Amino acid sequence: MDNTQPTPVGDAPDVSMPVELRRLIGKDPRAAHFVVDILSGVSADEAVGRHFPRSDDADSAIGEAERRGYMRGLNEAANARMEEPAMYESPDALLDAAPQPQSAFLSRSRKSVWD
Repeated sequence: MDNTQPTPVGDAPDVSMPVELRRLIGKDPRAAHFVVDILSGVSADEAVGRHFPRSDDADSAIGEAERRGYMRGLNEAANARMEEPAMYESPDALLDAAPQPQSAFLSRSRKSVWD
């Protein structure tokens, strides 16, 4: 006997969250018109375009920010690549170049027959 129940298609959990509309509208009165449009059934994209139009300055600022982010990513990748050992260079070469502490075991050289 199967005790599982099928989940109806279209049921979605309530993901609404409380929003202080007075504070939001106080910051930007266009938000009130936007909320009214959304509640009246206007699509979000259309309501955003209607009440918060993008200017050419905003488009150029976004483009500039994207270019700076792209260049920053390239620079970080180049810096990471420069930190790697070069071709035919031992990964331990950086360790060999660092001054090594003197070990008491190897600090005294004994006289040999050949000295």
